[in-house]
Amino acid sequence: MLKNFILNKSNCKKNQFIKYFFVSGISFIVDFSVFFFFVNYLDVHYLIANVLAFLFGLTTNYILSVNFVFTNRKINHKMKEYILFANIGIIGLLINQVTLFVCIEKFEESLVVSKILSTIIVFLWNFSARKILLF
Repeated sequence: MLKNFILNKSNCKKNQFIKYFFVSGISFIVDFSVFFFFVNYLDVHYLIANVLAFLFGLTTNYILSVNFVFTNRKINHKMKEYILFANIGIIGLLINQVTLFVCIEKFEESLVVSKILSTIIVFLWNFSARKILLF
C-alpha cells in the first residue's frame, strides 16, 4: 500500500502535499547534513554553508518532486522548469538566510532550532509557489 502511494502520481493536492512533505524531509536531511558538515568539519561560516547546503537540497528536491510528487507540469521544457524551480528556491533561500540571521544574531537561538524554524517556513513557501507556478 505504501509502495503504491509513493509510486502512484496523483493530482490530489492532499496526496501531493504529503508526498512533498516526505520529499522535503529527504531534501532537508541532505541540506542539514551538508550544512553541519561544512560548519563543523570545514569551519565554513554558517551563512556560506547554508548556501552550499541549499544547492544540494534543491537538486535533491527537484529530482524527487518531478519523479514522485507532481503529475501535471505547466512547463514542458525541463531546463526552463528547473530554472523556475530554482528561482522559487532562491527566494526560499533568501527567506532561509534572513530567518537564520534573525534567529541566531537577534534572538541568540541555537543553530539547530534556527535551521529547523527556517526550514518549516521555507517548506510552506516552496510547496505553495511550486504548486501554483509549476505543477
